[in-house]
Amino acid sequence: MNKKKKREKRIALLLLAVTLLCQIIPRLDPESVAHVSAAQTESQTLALDALMSSNLSSPSPPEQMIAEDGQNDNNIVEDVTENVSQAGLGELISIVEDTVKAEADNLLEESKRLADKGTRKIAQASASSPKKAERLIRKGNNCLNRSDMISEQASKYRAGANALKWTGVVMNGYNVYNDIVAIQNPNNERTSMRVLETTALATDAILATVSIAAALTTALSPPGLALQLAVGVTATVLHSEAFAEWANNTDSAILDTLDDFFEMLFPWMKTPDGVNCYKPNIYLYSSEKRRALIGFRYPQLLTRTIPYYASEWNVWITEDGTLLGEDGSEYSYLFYESVTSRGLFQTDNGYRVPAEQREKCLERILTQMGFMDSEILDFIEFWDEMLEPDTDYIMYPQDTQTVNCAMPIRIEPEPDSIERIWFVFCEDSGQDVARPDEIVLERSGEYAVVEWGGMIFE
Repeated sequence: MNKKKKREKRIALLLLAVTLLCQIIPRLDPESVAHVSAAQTESQTLALDALMSSNLSSPSPPEQMIAEDGQNDNNIVEDVTENVSQAGLGELISIVEDTVKAEADNLLEESKRLADKGTRKIAQASASSPKKAERLIRKGNNCLNRSDMISEQASKYRAGANALKWTGVVMNGYNVYNDIVAIQNPNNERTSMRVLETTALATDAILATVSIAAALTTALSPPGLALQLAVGVTATVLHSEAFAEWANNTDSAILDTLDDFFEMLFPWMKTPDGVNCYKPNIYLYSSEKRRALIGFRYPQLLTRTIPYYASEWNVWITEDGTLLGEDGSEYSYLFYESVTSRGLFQTDNGYRVPAEQREKCLERILTQMGFMDSEILDFIEFWDEMLEPDTDYIMYPQDTQTVNCAMPIRIEPEPDSIERIWFVFCEDSGQDVARPDEIVLERSGEYAVVEWGGMIFE
């Protein structure tokens, strides 16, 4: 037990000596350190041993031991300080230097061992697969050599990508414009077409927003570009006149089913299917000069008007039937063209009109109905050029009630009589046709309105 305590005391004194050494070194005289003798070192050791023996020579109570230890430690510190300052400094420095040098040698040996091990591993890998190692090294060198070229190409690609992004912004904006125009164009008036146009407008608006954001930040992802392309192609097809002509003037069970389906889901989007009604002329007659206001319930279906139609026509009717516009212009009749729904009109009862007798047949039919000479002349002049030459037609008359359903009109003040007769022309291919009931125009009273127009069904 005494030996163990003795070792602990020695270790503690050694640590204390090193600490004191760090404090004393700056104060020492280099000449005194250089002339320390072996006798001085030996006397220091004997003094320390005697001090430690005297401290551990006799047992004491715990409190007394603590007090004595404190006193002895102070004495030891003073003795060690004195002895170290006088004789032991050189020896302690030498011990520290030897310890550091030994540790450095150990680290150096470990580094050499690891380096030798790495060299052996590399040699083994080269020996086992030299071709593979050479190929990998060559491939790595090629990749490094190409890095500069790839960096240059990447800058060009980035410039191209930016150009494409802004091109996409312009194209999407143009698509949105075309969608708006298409919705306002009554030539695409099937309900299913209107739904497709509205969907295209919403999608293009979203894509335009996304493309602007992408142009300001980063490029669109491949799925986004694919969606943009698909919507752009669909919008181009929808905007084409050929598609509008096919969709709106073709009997298609699929499109009819789509119309019914969308009209059930979106009743507020129900529209006529885009059959063109050509040159309805409105003639107004009055026994005295009077002012008349003429308006349509669905002006969005109008495609052409003479004079210009804003919210209504405002004209003066003279005694000879001449109409005076607000700017003083004179008109024989009010002219408009529109689109309407094909399914409103009957194609069962009509008149055959051979090509070689077209003018005579038209004149006879209109005269029997009660049209005036000027009205008949206008009709024949227009439809003789509108219909295909050398082609036989069947002419199906449509009464006032049907025309009012197709294109409702408002006239103020209300006339004494209104007669609106349209005709459907279909090519005569030998189909059965019944003779229609006799239609006679009534021009009762002092204020009357007469209208004629026509459509071509293929």
